[in-house]
Amino acid sequence: MSRQLQTLQTRRKTSKDDDFDKKTIELRDEAIKLAIPLKQILTEHKLNIVTTESVTSGLIGSTITDVGHAGGVLYGSFVVYDTDAKRKWLGVDTPNLYNKETAKQLAEKSLEKSRAMVGLSITGNATPYSDSLDCVGIADIALSIRHKDEFKTFTKRINPCNSVKGLKKLCNIWKDSHETNELGSVTSYPKPSNTTKLNNVIRYSLVKDTLEFALNTLEKELPEMKGDLGSLNIEKYDIDYFSCGEPSDPIINNLEATAKKAHFESRKYPVYSSQGDLCSEDTTKLISCPVEFKNLPEYTASLTRRQFTTVTPTSISASANFNSANNRRTRRNSLRRRSMSPKVSRRRYSIGGSRKNRKTKKK
Repeated sequence: MSRQLQTLQTRRKTSKDDDFDKKTIELRDEAIKLAIPLKQILTEHKLNIVTTESVTSGLIGSTITDVGHAGGVLYGSFVVYDTDAKRKWLGVDTPNLYNKETAKQLAEKSLEKSRAMVGLSITGNATPYSDSLDCVGIADIALSIRHKDEFKTFTKRINPCNSVKGLKKLCNIWKDSHETNELGSVTSYPKPSNTTKLNNVIRYSLVKDTLEFALNTLEKELPEMKGDLGSLNIEKYDIDYFSCGEPSDPIINNLEATAKKAHFESRKYPVYSSQGDLCSEDTTKLISCPVEFKNLPEYTASLTRRQFTTVTPTSISASANFNSANNRRTRRNSLRRRSMSPKVSRRRYSIGGSRKNRKTKKK
């Protein structure tokens, strides 16, 4: 009877684990479905987006890239999980980092630190420490858009434990699993596996809700802001790397008018030799990107001979000959070291001793 009960309990536990996994996959798929129209609206308005993530730790940016060809809309992501990262990298100055003001600062300062047109941020707690269990699942999100010479920012507080079907009960069970003594100290914690599974469900739910908020806000605000969007400044490295086809199209489309005109007149794309292509591992096959290494003398000391080879078809073959000769020299030295090392026979250390000893024993 006890064995049957144990089997039943195991089945129930497996079923519960499967429910967690199914819910995580379901939420992830819903998030990707929201990322598709978000990418479309950004492409339509020739905008790019930067994400600043604390609690989701890069999952929002990752979900956008899951759609494919995200290079046309995704500028990048700041993963500021530690509080110090929020302050050091972005200069957030709110005392408490889990509120709407922090989310607002994260979104706006990510635009200050980048050349993105839209900033999306999130900060909160998925499975917090025992001193703030009531905050489980609560997060603050913000969306900021460059508007003339300032930022237009929108914020919202979300909580999957209240919005996702069936998740409220699981969140309460997880909180109640923290047992405390008379002094208020925690004496018992939930199983790490339960925390991990709840963590994943909450995070993907936060990703879904954040992308939905971004999509709805952009659909509503962009038509009203048409013609009043801010512009980007041209950078020195835009000129230095014209021949590399930089910067990306969303940045060019939102440059100041004079900078945009100058850039389009001068822009060129990388030229590759007949021996190489974009997928080549040997970057020396790239002929004209960057244009001149001689303008960067400080790098010459640190670059190896292969990296600093003048990039011409002739030097490509010379570099290849140098590398093949170097490889042959390495193999020859390796073989020489092997020949100089003492040859040790496995039989010498066998149970019966060496062949000579075995013959002696037979006599």
